[in-house]
Amino acid sequence: MAKRIRLGLKYSYDENWIGGTYYLENLVKSLNTLNDIEKPEIIAIVIKKSDFLLLKKNTSYPYLKFQIHSGEKNILCRGINIVTRRLLGKSVCSQKIKNLDGVFPYTNSIQFDLAKKKIYWIPDFQDHFFAEMFKVSEIERRLKWQQGIASSNFDLVLSSQDAFNQFKKIFPGYKVSTHVVPFAVSLPKLTNSSIPAEVNQQKIPGNYFICCNQFWPHKNHLIILKAIKYLKDKGQEIKVIFTGKVSVNLESEKYYKDLTDFILSNSLSTNVILLGFVDRQVQLNLLSNAQAVIQPSLFEGWSTIVEDAKFLNKSLIISDLKIHREQLEKYEAHYFNPHNEDDLANHLSLASYKSNVSKNAIIDYHQNITVFAKEFMAILKNETNYANK
Repeated sequence: MAKRIRLGLKYSYDENWIGGTYYLENLVKSLNTLNDIEKPEIIAIVIKKSDFLLLKKNTSYPYLKFQIHSGEKNILCRGINIVTRRLLGKSVCSQKIKNLDGVFPYTNSIQFDLAKKKIYWIPDFQDHFFAEMFKVSEIERRLKWQQGIASSNFDLVLSSQDAFNQFKKIFPGYKVSTHVVPFAVSLPKLTNSSIPAEVNQQKIPGNYFICCNQFWPHKNHLIILKAIKYLKDKGQEIKVIFTGKVSVNLESEKYYKDLTDFILSNSLSTNVILLGFVDRQVQLNLLSNAQAVIQPSLFEGWSTIVEDAKFLNKSLIISDLKIHREQLEKYEAHYFNPHNEDDLANHLSLASYKSNVSKNAIIDYHQNITVFAKEFMAILKNETNYANK
């Protein structure tokens, strides 16, 4: 029997960037659709064991092990590093993971030096287009990291052709082998469409739209609120549910306060339900029962919520961006100008009068999941023809 490929997978559960967590979980789930002999052994490289247990629970992947990211499972090694960090400012003892055929997403770490295949991942290049949203130090850190990737002889996964086009413009002399691999979601079967009591206390209406984005300025929630007000002023009442986490930092908190102030000052409290961060199963049930999914973002990499809508065959009312056009190439969607609330309001008005606004034909989304797995494994095994597109 052929030796099973061994993949080191850096994973953490992070509600402040849940999209990254879901991306890695969806990758593991997609690999689980392969024939058993093709499934790699995955060594989850985690900060704490509870993350590994969560990954195991959420994916049910049969060949899953873990190692603590610091490499300090050994007490002696941990003690040495405590001393050297004080004296030298760095750790010198690390348990390198042996016999890894590849590691993803790769970061420069002594722990991964022995991996045969080092695969980077850049979700998007938002910092180059919305610099005002980042601290100068964070922009500098990201640029240095991206420059290191671009000049490396390793591999880089990007989720869209749009991101690859941006990458080429930003780093025209890049050396890294690039691969465009759109990801797909693997969603559980929704056996119970009821909403848990703690959510139902918010009085979920019978008809509603839904927007599932974390509260960052580029997610553009305000355009939805303005569209709701536009319709309300004309005598049409619609309801929108918002899910998403408010990150613990001044920018996110200020943005959220601006939104809530707009809701109060324009008497939209009966039209808007802010649920905050909700359990994934709850979110999917809400998505499944919505009239349509609204995605108003000003910038995206490859949107998880768009993939969720595709999987569930839900109608999408979505900002007219190149990335969204690419992501929805084979799917019908209702595009609007993300800077024009009247445009969005017209789409919402039309959709609110239809019991089923989805016009997509029944599709076999599971093909997308299998393609995701096979294209990733082709990179890992160095069999891909997609390098340097």
